[in-house]
Amino acid sequence: MVNFSYIKKASFIAVLLFISSLPSCCCFFKTPEEPSATELYTEGQKAFEKKKYNDAIKKFEKLINWYPFDSRATEVELKIADAHFFLEDYKLAVFEYEEYEKMHPASEHIPYVIFKTGLAYYNQIRPIDRNPEHAKKALALFVKYLKLYPNSKEKESVNKKKKECLEKIAGHEMYVGKFYLKNKKYKAALGRFEEVLIQYPDTSYQEDAKTKTQECKNFLSKKE
Repeated sequence: MVNFSYIKKASFIAVLLFISSLPSCCCFFKTPEEPSATELYTEGQKAFEKKKYNDAIKKFEKLINWYPFDSRATEVELKIADAHFFLEDYKLAVFEYEEYEKMHPASEHIPYVIFKTGLAYYNQIRPIDRNPEHAKKALALFVKYLKLYPNSKEKESVNKKKKECLEKIAGHEMYVGKFYLKNKKYKAALGRFEEVLIQYPDTSYQEDAKTKTQECKNFLSKKE
């Protein structure tokens, strides 16, 4: 009787011997060599300097994913945020900057991160007839920046942008107030105009807000 188990065992051994006899350089069994952290950093940096930001992001993200404990990982995280900012992908830039601030609160780059996060929100500000959420977020960050770093070299620039945010927010309140006034919703309109007078006293809308406030009060007094 044929011993099939012996044949199977002999066949298996023969296959193993065949494989072991193949040249070690056989491409069938070789896996591509992964680039080192230094290579990824260098390639990412070159792409960044050439303003090829998408390529830079890919290289830097690989460095972080493959070599999370590399000494350059923290620097690269900030460069990824900057790359998104320069690509005008402000939502992703905000996310990356905020993540950086959470993960590295003691970093020397935090003033820069707060400033750039504010700019990313500022660059998303919409016309006064739209929701002013980005203007409000930018304003909050600029106020925070000026409070924490009153002697910063960016002080003048931040102050200017802070005032622009205030103008945008006050402008939106006036726009909504006038909409209510036009539709004879005097109480709602009055609330908006008084908001401008109280919360945004240094904006260019003060005189207009005073006039509209009185107008609303006149209409309301006639209804009583």
